[in-house]
Amino acid sequence: MTACSACGDCCDPVWYPWGAADIRQAASRAASGSDLAFAAEHWHATGERRGDLHAYRCDRFDPATRLCTAHDDRPPICRGYPWYDEPPDHRLVVLPERCAFQADRR
Repeated sequence: MTACSACGDCCDPVWYPWGAADIRQAASRAASGSDLAFAAEHWHATGERRGDLHAYRCDRFDPATRLCTAHDDRPPICRGYPWYDEPPDHRLVVLPERCAFQADRR
């Protein structure tokens, strides 16, 4: 498996299959510290769509450094990107063009 190149493109924007209202509703029932609680608190819908995916701006992403300011505390949804301990391309993942994980698809 390829190592992350820290390009930051996976967080600029974040693509997710649920809309903001669905995330907030699910987060209200989820445990604090969960993926959904993090998303509801830190992801802000941009209004952009790509098929069934919604784009979000994460307020913990620093666009100047292209790094996550919550890196040590990021939830599993961020920590496991892109393959989430499964084989490459096992699940729908939007991989940015310059993402180093593109090499795993070959």
